[in-house]
Parts: sequence; structure tokens; C-alpha cells
Amino acid sequence: MGGRLALFSGGILLVRKLAAVAVTAAVLLSAAGCSFNPAPESLQSYAPSDGSGIDFHPDRNQQVDLRNFLVLTDGTTYELYGSVINGGTKAQQVAFQVDGDNSKTQTIDVAANSVAAFGYAGSDGVIHSSELALSGKVGALFKLQVSVAGTWQAIEVPVLDGTIGYYKDLVAGFASAAPMAPSATPVASPSASPSN
Repeated sequence: MGGRLALFSGGILLVRKLAAVAVTAAVLLSAAGCSFNPAPESLQSYAPSDGSGIDFHPDRNQQVDLRNFLVLTDGTTYELYGSVINGGTKAQQVAFQVDGDNSKTQTIDVAANSVAAFGYAGSDGVIHSSELALSGKVGALFKLQVSVAGTWQAIEVPVLDGTIGYYKDLVAGFASAAPMAPSATPVASPSASPSN
């Protein structure tokens, strides 16, 4: 019985130590759980807007970014909105086609270090359904093909209507709007990449 008591009393201390270690490990894991995620949400790339975007890198020190592209409709008229940002040192021609239909191509020239805005940044310029066969149900994604320097990429843009308050006036103005070319505004020059 003496041997049994000695083993039992030592066992209580061991159990208490193991319990303390387990509690400490649980607290540390729960507090630092985010660092174990190999792709935390805060590091994921996303479009901070209603529209979609893609990036082109046609050459060294050249970059063309499409931002917040979407189609607005009143159920009859469809118009493409968005911004093309040329952050490079050369002018770029950007071409748009409806996916699967190369019978119509709409092209715009974007000067170096400038933005071609379609309905944003004070511009009234948009691409109309008469220039591209834009269509789709509200809430659906409309697939476009976009080319910069001969490289084509697909982009799926949402089709929206005037339900969201800040699009209401744009959609209401479709009846009186005439096709206009996108306006180009200068942007700050990007810093040059160091050469290796």
C-alpha cells in the first residue's frame, strides 16, 4: 500500500503539470491561429468595388490595369463602364470584344501615364451596346475579351441596373446619352524598377 500511495501522489503532480501544459498550448494556439493559415483573407487580392479588373504587363516597365469594369442596363440599353489605367511610359491600344464574337472590336488609345475613364472620374465616355453586343440579365456575369499589345485576357464583368442608388442616375440618363469617346487624364508616373 505504501508503494501505491507514492505512485499515486506523484501521479497527481504529473497530471497537474500535463493539464497546465495542455491549457497553455490551447491558449497559444487559439491566440495565434491566424498565423497558421497559409493564405489569410487580408492578403487575398480582390476588387474593392462592384466591378471587375485585370492587369496586363506587356513589356518591362509597362503596365495597363482595368479597374471596376461593369455593364449597366435599363433592360434595353447596355453600357460598359470602367477605367483603363496606363501606368507605363508608352501609349497603349486596348481592344474589347464580346467573348466568342470577334465581329465587333472596340479599341481605345490610352496615353502613357494616363487613365481612360468610362463614366467615372468625371468622364461621360462609355462603350455602348451599339459598339459591342453587350447583353445579359441583371446579376449575371458578362464575359469580355480584352487585348493589350496583342495579348488577350478574359474578364467577367457584372451586369447591374439602377437598383443600387449610385447607379440610378446613370441608368436614368441612358435615353438622352449619345456615344462619347473615353477621356484620358494624366496620372502620376510609376517609379522605375531597379535593373538586376
